Amino acid sequence: MLDEKEIVHKILDGDIELFEEIVNEYKRPLFIFLYRFCFNDSLCEEIIQQTFIKAFRFLDKVDCEKGLKNWLYQIARNTFYDTIKKEKRNNDVAMEDVEFFLASSDISPECEVINKGQINVVIKVLYELPDKYREIMILRHLEEKTYEEISEILDIPVNTVKIRIFRAREKMRIRLEEGNDFEL
Repeated sequence: MLDEKEIVHKILDGDIELFEEIVNEYKRPLFIFLYRFCFNDSLCEEIIQQTFIKAFRFLDKVDCEKGLKNWLYQIARNTFYDTIKKEKRNNDVAMEDVEFFLASSDISPECEVINKGQINVVIKVLYELPDKYREIMILRHLEEKTYEEISEILDIPVNTVKIRIFRAREKMRIRLEEGNDFEL
């Protein structure tokens, strides 16, 4: 098995089939990651395509010590925000999309005991968070990334990751304690 540094060098030397393997390996995880931001299949596919084009174009710039996967997540995230800014798309989430998301997601064992209405409320509160808190909660709790991985993907210090997670949880806790005035 080749390590990431060897894989990158082989691709740079012209092994396009190896790059196709990278695309096939990471296309689905990146789609799920992006879908959790926007609930839009076509937008996710568009961003994934742009992500891999950028990855191929700038493959010589990857820091293999930090990991190819985290680098791809960072490109996908940045491409998503660039696309949203450029096209000024509405990032509102319809509850039908949230329900589809819940039906298609792996729910942790502890969440299985929470009824669907409670999950819907938590997801709705998550998607009310400002982007910088929402993305960090998605990476930590839905993508199950470590603080270090989140730091690399978002290109921020680990302490900033911890602070944002704390603040996001606090904002969610306050919002959830405010009451059941949610329209589901």
